[in-house]
Amino acid sequence: MGGQNSALGWQELLEWAIGLDHGPRQWGIEGAWNYGRGLGQHLVEAGETVYEVNARWTAAGRRRARQTAKTDRLDAKAVADCVRQEAPKLPRVWGDDDTAVLDLLTSEREAVLGEATRLRNQLHALLLQLDPEYPSDWGASTRRKGLTLLRATRHQPSEHSRTSGQLQ
Repeated sequence: MGGQNSALGWQELLEWAIGLDHGPRQWGIEGAWNYGRGLGQHLVEAGETVYEVNARWTAAGRRRARQTAKTDRLDAKAVADCVRQEAPKLPRVWGDDDTAVLDLLTSEREAVLGEATRLRNQLHALLLQLDPEYPSDWGASTRRKGLTLLRATRHQPSEHSRTSGQLQ
């Protein structure tokens, strides 16, 4: 069964599984706290039992199979085998409450801010290499002023630079 990674796709998957009518269902999701979070939360909210399956375990399952190629079908079988054999030992996925969602958003915000700072620092280091006087030339600049100055900055290689001869 393949489907969209969307609320509609998740509901279609659930309805397909309910239609099989093989008794209580247990779901294993590789990445239930990352890319599989939406599906995991949808199933939990529908009353299903969901487990997180580590990608290393599915890789181990593929290695034990006759075919070792990575395919969705082999991954699904490896996840199913893992849940069938190891369910009591696997981390259970529970429904998110507001604090879990807030924690996720806060963590992502901190990661984005850290990356923005890293990129600004990298840009400053590159500009300093291109123009050692750039910090004094620019002064305290606003974002808009800084972008305007950055667009106006043109690198002129020095006569002593080995690269300058190659660029000219």
